[in-house]
Amino acid sequence: MKKTATRLVTLAGIIIAAFSLTACGAAVDKALSDAVKQLNESTPMLVDSETQLDNAEAPGNRVLRYNYSLVNIAQGDLTAEEINELEQGVAPGVITQIKGNASMDPLKSLDVIFEFRYSTNDGQELFTIRVEPEDYK
Repeated sequence: MKKTATRLVTLAGIIIAAFSLTACGAAVDKALSDAVKQLNESTPMLVDSETQLDNAEAPGNRVLRYNYSLVNIAQGDLTAEEINELEQGVAPGVITQIKGNASMDPLKSLDVIFEFRYSTNDGQELFTIRVEPEDYK
């Protein structure tokens, strides 16, 4: 009888933990869905003379992805070395922006992973900068 009670308590604990994780995951999914909806109402949006925010998406697993186009660069315009240099030049600013942007605090509190995907003006992906919670906390 004591073993059965212990098993029931353990099972109840597992069920409660699973429900809590599901509820937490649902909260993150909802927050990301809301953020994507809000962002996409304003896209496409020219960020500067070289960069356009095309849209945002939430592909799952706590990821919020921003899809950018480099409006003056077509496929084949850059060598692999130039693409790498561009990525290395952009990444620190992206991380600084996330750290210093208070409007992202609700998403940061959910340990969201931010991805910034950059493509040519004809849709060829150049690189993606992935910013994990440990990068902005």
